[in-house]
Amino acid sequence: MAAVDLLEIISPGILASVQDVGRLGFGQIGVAPSGATDSYACRVGNLLVGNLESAAAVEITLMGFQARFLTETVFAVTGADLQASLNGGPLPRWTAVRAAPGDILDLPSPVCGCRAYLTVGGGFHIPAVMGSRSTNIGTGFGGSEGRVLRAG
Repeated sequence: MAAVDLLEIISPGILASVQDVGRLGFGQIGVAPSGATDSYACRVGNLLVGNLESAAAVEITLMGFQARFLTETVFAVTGADLQASLNGGPLPRWTAVRAAPGDILDLPSPVCGCRAYLTVGGGFHIPAVMGSRSTNIGTGFGGSEGRVLRAG
């Protein structure tokens, strides 16, 4: 199945990156562990949308994240309460929700916690590096070109 563009980052907020359950076991060659800070929230989000719990997610830190869905998809937001909304209306956390093309997801500011996770049905198609899709910012690999997400 060919990958499709399903999400446009309008604003990555303070820090947004692609993470999964992690890259472990490479310390002997100088690669620090990486992966979701809240592994439980990441795993549950994936299960809610029908993915394997190890699929990649977008980890959103604190505030300011906004994205546009480009195709119909099922998604979930788990983890911290960052006042998630869809098209300006309140969005339930820890629940699978359907988005239509053009829908805007907004996580403007924290109520409780620091990191939320956006998972999508079918997952994010990111190449695995050393068995993980997690972004390792310090080494510059994994995720989206080894860096935090940017607008566009």
